[in-house]
Amino acid sequence: MGVCSMKKVIILSLICAVIIILVVLLLNLSGKKPFKVLQTDDVIKVEVLVRPPNTTKEISDSTQIQKLVEILNEVVVYKKDNSWGEYDGQYVQYTITKKNGEIITVGSYNPFLIINDVGYKTKYKPCEDLNALANSIIGK
Repeated sequence: MGVCSMKKVIILSLICAVIIILVVLLLNLSGKKPFKVLQTDDVIKVEVLVRPPNTTKEISDSTQIQKLVEILNEVVVYKKDNSWGEYDGQYVQYTITKKNGEIITVGSYNPFLIINDVGYKTKYKPCEDLNALANSIIGK
């Protein structure tokens, strides 16, 4: 193989490596909507835990359930990050029971969303909305 051919192979390899790195970065930076297909009709029961004050309450109001589903439909999660336990603040957890028997836990600990015990980075607003809804439900 000549020097010119080796240079072409090296340049092509570098270009491929850069493309792969960019694709990986884009996949990690672009978020996912884990609840984009959740519908209010899918939910038969929701229990909310707010800590502090360490209060649990079942949601029976269909308007509150609809509001929760609307917030969750818009939530975007990014990379996994389980460092949420190292933060201080109010933790809110929704335990959602679906018609098909599936139980999903969704915790909000700004700027993290914890889905079935797996933490993900998210934006401030959805966590704030989930916390505000939970506090209104428990009457705080």
